[in-house]
Amino acid sequence: MSDDLGVAGSASEKPRAKRIRGLGYIYLRGRTWWIRFSHAGRDYRESSRSERPLAAERLLKGRWKQIGRGKFIGPREERVLVGDLLDALERDYGLNGRRSVGTLKHRLEPLRGAFGAWRAVDLDGEAVSRYKSERLAQKTRGGRGATTVAAATVNRELAAMRRAFRLGIEQGRIAQAPVIKLMREANARSGFVEPGAFEEIAGRLPDPIADVARFAYVTGWRKREVLTLKWADVDLAARRI
Repeated sequence: MSDDLGVAGSASEKPRAKRIRGLGYIYLRGRTWWIRFSHAGRDYRESSRSERPLAAERLLKGRWKQIGRGKFIGPREERVLVGDLLDALERDYGLNGRRSVGTLKHRLEPLRGAFGAWRAVDLDGEAVSRYKSERLAQKTRGGRGATTVAAATVNRELAAMRRAFRLGIEQGRIAQAPVIKLMREANARSGFVEPGAFEEIAGRLPDPIADVARFAYVTGWRKREVLTLKWADVDLAARRI
């Protein structure tokens, strides 16, 4: 049942708004019908993108079905892409002065290629599992020739995406995040040496490789982190990097 509101001048003209009892309203803006309803103390308005009032009624009823099933997220959240969340994470790293922003960009590249155009609400555990399998099967070229992507590499990528979703929730852009489980890593660091043995090794290295090796040994940083370090990241006065 519905009540007509805002009826135009003559009785023959169609109403510009209707109240759908117990659900909300549909109303005309220009030639397009919109819906309006309230849920959990929040007012929602959304275009049906149609000139037919029946389309708006169906959209309104569909939204309430989602609410009843606990699957309602709202029209604004539906427009957020995974790429938008990754962009926000990258901006957050820059605003907070994290020196690992260069490493982050590298980790986000495969995620952008796989999910950048996806709606954030569509990402689920199945898609994440498929990403793991496909990434682990990919080949990467290094000093020892082509090898498969390591589980640790994929985990760092997934961890970045998990942080992006958490940031999206904190910023109020999305209401929930998918479950993103990391894999067990079989390539944990190994081959540690005592300081005396290391100095003997470093002493045989040419400059400036010896300095790079000593810095990595003291900090525990990975090679890529050391090699991307810039003077702008170093505060000599505070003795801090």
